[in-house]
Amino acid sequence: MASPHHRHQSSLERVLDFSSPQPLEPDQRNRATDIFNQIVAQYESSQTNGKGYKRITLLRVAHDSVISRDNFLSCFFLFVEKELRQGEDVSELCLSQALSRYVNLDSWSRQQRKELETSLAAFSDYLVDNFFLPRTLYIPYVT
Repeated sequence: MASPHHRHQSSLERVLDFSSPQPLEPDQRNRATDIFNQIVAQYESSQTNGKGYKRITLLRVAHDSVISRDNFLSCFFLFVEKELRQGEDVSELCLSQALSRYVNLDSWSRQQRKELETSLAAFSDYLVDNFFLPRTLYIPYVT
């Protein structure tokens, strides 16, 4: 019978690629922060307890708690953008491209808002599944 072994990620660096070449420029940081805050404000009040926790609240708390908000914001927007562009080539995607999508967030259609909400939930679940909860590693029992 397999014996479960639990291991917990010691840091977000093992889950997300925080190897950002350099900190964000002040204008880009301010823009990313403003957009992030706008997204959280728009979705947090109407969220449900998906998987037993509030996904948007988790994103807000994670953002507020990390040491490097620049890296968190970069990872957040690039992850969400890749989710929104499923089926497209995103190998050369940069943060400026990801942020450009949110220029007129208030004018988005209901379908676009739903897709964004799904992408936000996916990033939140990714953090929970790969960082906040211990992962089980099964090692087959050999006789």
